[in-house]
Amino acid sequence: MGILSFIFGGGNIGLIAKSIAGHHKRLGDFNDVLKIYESDFRSRPVGSRRYDKAKYALGLIEKREIKNYRDLAVLALVVDAAPSNQHFHEVARDFSSKLTKYLADHGVDSAHITGNVLK
Repeated sequence: MGILSFIFGGGNIGLIAKSIAGHHKRLGDFNDVLKIYESDFRSRPVGSRRYDKAKYALGLIEKREIKNYRDLAVLALVVDAAPSNQHFHEVARDFSSKLTKYLADHGVDSAHITGNVLK
């Protein structure tokens, strides 16, 4: 049953959208949710399988390029699911529309999905 839930729940895209929406509902502030993901990326051990991707993600966060939940969802896909040669803009191009839909389906308002909510 787990694989069916994964497939019909949207796979990695659905899981990430559900996680972000849950944090948003609980915390209500984009910057607080961003800090959770930033902390997760910082905690990756040097030399681990996804360390380089996490370091890349931290660079985008520090440059303030992650401005909304769709950007954050793309970043989470880059770090935890995308092949190692795929970076933010490629993943965004391929998955932004699905991420937008799933985030909205999980109750995130459009201003937080596509607007600039960085403070």
